[in-house]
Amino acid sequence: MTSFLGMTLLCGILLTVVIFRWQECNSTYAAYVLASELLYLLGSFGVTIIFNMPRNDALATIVPSSADGAARWANYLVEWRRWNLLPSQRLPALSA
Repeated sequence: MTSFLGMTLLCGILLTVVIFRWQECNSTYAAYVLASELLYLLGSFGVTIIFNMPRNDALATIVPSSADGAARWANYLVEWRRWNLLPSQRLPALSA
């Protein structure tokens, strides 16, 4: 958790520096940094906060032994896989 939030904080700081010092930086370099920071913040932190955390909170209220619990768990797995793959699919874009 520390590395996840630490990286998010570091990306926010770097994003702020690039925005405020855009004129002093090489514009191509600054554009790449800006794009990669936005990809990380939206693709990793944003997906976790907006999609994964509410699903985890809803999952915590399920009674595992109930029929409704089994159906909701199956639905959770489908949705979780979809949103969990998004951060890993953006890694090639960050390394380019």
